Amino acid sequence: MNALLASVRQIGRDLIDKRLWPVAVVLLAALVAAPMLIGGSDAPAPAAPAAGVDAVAAPGAAAATPHAVANTADAKSTEPKPAKAERGGKIDDPFFDPPKPPDAGGGAAAAGGATTATAKSPTGEAAPRPGASSEGSPKAKRPAAATPAPKPAATPPSATRVPATTAPAPSYLRTVVSVNGSRRHPIARLTPLGGAAHPAALFLGIANAKARYAVFVLGPRATSEGQATCKGDTDCRMIGLKAGQTQIVTVRLAGGAVRRFRLRVESIRKITTTAVRARAARAHVHADGRRVLRVMLRHAASNAALRTARYDARAGLLRATGTDAVKTAAE
Repeated sequence: MNALLASVRQIGRDLIDKRLWPVAVVLLAALVAAPMLIGGSDAPAPAAPAAGVDAVAAPGAAAATPHAVANTADAKSTEPKPAKAERGGKIDDPFFDPPKPPDAGGGAAAAGGATTATAKSPTGEAAPRPGASSEGSPKAKRPAAATPAPKPAATPPSATRVPATTAPAPSYLRTVVSVNGSRRHPIARLTPLGGAAHPAALFLGIANAKARYAVFVLGPRATSEGQATCKGDTDCRMIGLKAGQTQIVTVRLAGGAVRRFRLRVESIRKITTTAVRARAARAHVHADGRRVLRVMLRHAASNAALRTARYDARAGLLRATGTDAVKTAAE
């Protein structure tokens, strides 16, 4: 032991004399640190990922979990189509306004069709349907439906501005005619032209708010020719004249006498007034009008023509009706 210590002292004096002591310090530090470095490497290696499971998810795979898969199959809608509104009158009525169709979509709710969808697994392969099983594994479970996104908060009613709507001003249509070149004068509805005893024509009112036809029904002994438009299926017993058009009406009396009337519609104007006056003007009829109308209803051809139209007092217009309608222009 003494000899070993003496050798170490001799080596140390030689290193100091030769100025090699820094090398000795480095070697001594390496001897001390080597066991520590060797002992730290004994930590167990990280376990390998289990077979069949992806250790690193592919980009976008996290969003493809079964809970986030949405059904992508096309759905066949069984939403019922709105029923077609029946249009009264004939298609060849150029001067009759059809009645407004009813609101078919107000009470009908859209029925949702059945949806068939195929869910996909995170790897992109189609997942087995419920009840099917793979080899060596229990039955696959159906993936849960995707969680619906939260609906945006509704805008408070106070923040929603509703555009103001202006109601149309009360009005009525005034018809001005001239007979045999006489002065122009406005006529009321159910005015008999040519007299109440043997009327040439009876004024029924205005049809078609856009085109504005003054509609007349001919008397039992009257015929006509000129620029008027004939109502279909009435053998031209009902005619319509626009402003500026003229019609020659001929009446053959029982004794053989013939009377001719040159009927011209001078203007059809919209008159804006108060609501009370507008309602009164639309409801006003000639004093002899209803009596003459009852006489015409006893004539088969005139009766058939009158049954194709009815008067809408609220709108102040003639409306077309079906051929089997019981309402007439007198109502």
